[in-house]
Amino acid sequence: MTKARYTWLVEHRMAEWTADAFKDERDVYVVQDHERALWGEESKVEMRRNGLRLLENYPKCSQEGACRNP
Repeated sequence: MTKARYTWLVEHRMAEWTADAFKDERDVYVVQDHERALWGEESKVEMRRNGLRLLENYPKCSQEGACRNP
């Protein structure tokens, strides 16, 4: 996955996917892992433009134990 490919998916597919999954008007929150390609500014802008809310303060590891590779 690259930043450009992920941005394209967000821009061209994610809004349609979420509309199909959540047919009402509620907010759609996106939780994604911390792969570098997913966190480009371009994809975050496209998410906001498409009404998606990215949870940016999500922990990088389980709360049940300490991160092994912080």
